[in-house]
Amino acid sequence: GLPSFEGVKHGAQETLESAKRVLAEKQAEFKKTSESKLSALESKLGELRQKAAQAGERAKPELEKLVHELEEKRAQAATKLADWKSTRSGAWHSFATQVDQTLTDLDQKIEKALSRSKSK
Repeated sequence: GLPSFEGVKHGAQETLESAKRVLAEKQAEFKKTSESKLSALESKLGELRQKAAQAGERAKPELEKLVHELEEKRAQAATKLADWKSTRSGAWHSFATQVDQTLTDLDQKIEKALSRSKSK
């Protein structure tokens, strides 16, 4: 025969709990990966700060301005990442994609700045 209402309800609750566990695991993994990326970006920014400090008179102001802009973007990315807990589960994928794109863009800008500073 047909399953009882209680049986269906229990099965649905188990499925929901399983989905919540999977989402929590993905969120934790994303947070760990993103924090690792932020740490790597901070290291690259440190390298860029050093290059700016050692730069010639003409390149120094431009590099220092660039370092400041990139530091602000890194701080914004860190703030955005810190907001991850307040993100509704339905918006999680969109949030994760946005943060990941922000980190990737920042990494590309830092790499570009580092390569430009090497050529000066």
